Amino acid sequence: MNAREMKKIIQYEALGRLKQSLQNEQLSGRVFTIGSMLDRDKATFAQIRRFEKVLDEMLESALANYPMETEFDFGG
Repeated sequence: MNAREMKKIIQYEALGRLKQSLQNEQLSGRVFTIGSMLDRDKATFAQIRRFEKVLDEMLESALANYPMETEFDFGG
């Protein structure tokens, strides 16, 4: 496997794990987690929805570029 394929795998796995960890948090936890990523104390509900939408789009794109056939899904 070459470095390019590895990068695609790493990207998909990292995005998927981020999505899973956010799904496992209560909404109040997401406010602070996403807020800290956006360099804020707290994220607004609109920012949380937008962040999750962008994350889903990135995850879908990463899956489309995944170099091997896969049966797992992070619910994107």
